[in-house]
Amino acid sequence: MVVIHSSAQDTRRPQRLEREIQASESTMQTAAHTTEQQEYCCRADAEAAAAQRRGVPTAYHLIDVAVEERRV
Repeated sequence: MVVIHSSAQDTRRPQRLEREIQASESTMQTAAHTTEQQEYCCRADAEAAAAQRRGVPTAYHLIDVAVEERRV
């Protein structure tokens, strides 16, 4: 049995992980920005949208969504 260790793979692995983290952050930020821009007529609609946004999967980030009432 022969075991070969690749130092090239050692350098590629952190780079790939960094790209995956950046992609996850980008997905999270896009979802957060989209949600922040949307206004809802009633709290029930806002809560439903918040629940849907909580379900957006990202590999390395979590989204915490809260509904705030704003008087207009």
